[in-house]
Amino acid sequence: MLDATGPVDDGLPAVAERRRLRRAWKLTQDQVAVKVGVSRETVSGWETGRWEPEPGSKPRALYVHLLTGIQKRLEVREAAQQPQTRNDGPTAPGADTASQNTAHAERAPSAAAPPPRVPSSKRYASTSRPARQVRPGRASGKDAPGEGELFIADRVHEALSENGGDAEAAIADLEYKAIPDAMHLLEISRRTGRYDFTYHAVLPPIFDKKPGREGNDIWEARPKWSAPDAVLPPGAEVTALDVNGAYLSALKAHLPIGTLEHHLGPAEGGPAYDKRRSGVHLITPPDWHHEALPNPIGNREEPGRLWVTESTLRLLQRCSSPRYGLCEEPLIHESWTSGESEGLLEGLRLTFAAARKNALEKDDEVTLAYVKAMYAKFVSTAGSSTYNRELNRQDWVHIIRSQAFANLWGKAYKAHTNGLTVAGILGTDELHLIGDWQTVFTEGRDIAQVKIKNTYTLTRGEAAGA
Repeated sequence: MLDATGPVDDGLPAVAERRRLRRAWKLTQDQVAVKVGVSRETVSGWETGRWEPEPGSKPRALYVHLLTGIQKRLEVREAAQQPQTRNDGPTAPGADTASQNTAHAERAPSAAAPPPRVPSSKRYASTSRPARQVRPGRASGKDAPGEGELFIADRVHEALSENGGDAEAAIADLEYKAIPDAMHLLEISRRTGRYDFTYHAVLPPIFDKKPGREGNDIWEARPKWSAPDAVLPPGAEVTALDVNGAYLSALKAHLPIGTLEHHLGPAEGGPAYDKRRSGVHLITPPDWHHEALPNPIGNREEPGRLWVTESTLRLLQRCSSPRYGLCEEPLIHESWTSGESEGLLEGLRLTFAAARKNALEKDDEVTLAYVKAMYAKFVSTAGSSTYNRELNRQDWVHIIRSQAFANLWGKAYKAHTNGLTVAGILGTDELHLIGDWQTVFTEGRDIAQVKIKNTYTLTRGEAAGA
């Protein structure tokens, strides 16, 4: 039986805590059993200490992930309910403004603090500021900053203060805290959310990593495409553009709210495709006959069926619509879906976007690096990750990534329809064009803008970007 005085080394809470955490999150034993893939009787045994999850097993890993995630989210929720700190007297005993910034009060430099480091061109001045009264919500236009933006500003100021104004050291500290801070911002952004989505959904075996392979069965449609010689004028000058904030923009994606449910697709006699649901789909992709445009499913040489995300399927549906007329409709054979929302991460995205825009206006490279680290690491650890036990949605990871690829394809199509030659696209943010691209895209560092990565002269037989 497990020692009830503390967790084991893999993070599994003590026996006495397991039932409390489940009940605090208003879950039944049956719901926990479904999430971790065991029977209700097994969960009951784990909660009473009659037996323990098998070390190294997938159910144990999922159980640890679920309980530790609940534990952290309860701590954040409890901290958010504490009275806010005002700058009208000494801090109440036991208030923890440094770790969680719940009240968003600034810590004045201690008299015993070490002297600031020697300033350099990359170091910022560090001064103490009075504590601020936090208002919930987020900024809109010229409105006052929301709670999430104040949290970001306070984190940056704290890091600069602790590092004597050294920007590089502050960035290193902030990047280390990026994952828990992003999850804290997610919690803030979801306080007024319409849906209580599942943080630890049980996913079907197609999401499991296959032995001897790097990934699973889900195809993200990553593009790595160069136009054939037939459409490339030799000697033309190519401009390689960087698309700003690719993953940040991709947070606005159609995400499943709950646990995915299986059903046959219309090609197998199942229900018609329903845009009110989201997930992954087994399809036969349509043929593609456009040399001047990349295939929406990316570089895939093997014929036949494949599992694609909601983002890829919706892109193929648009391409097959009368407005585009680029291909036939994809055949949908099976689907794993749940009710969907395009706004699940919208509050988080808007917080990041507002902080990023403000940092650009102020030439604040520290905040810019911090925000980028938060949304990039949020996407990379939203699945099964030891770095983020609060969220386990591998389906979200695939959908967000493929949404970034779909967004890039959309920019390539926009360039093509405006008379530019698309020489190539790569990854989530690289677009190679021939022609006056500034008539189509605006140069700059904002999310809706692009930057020049490099230019090169095309020679016959040379791949774009080579």
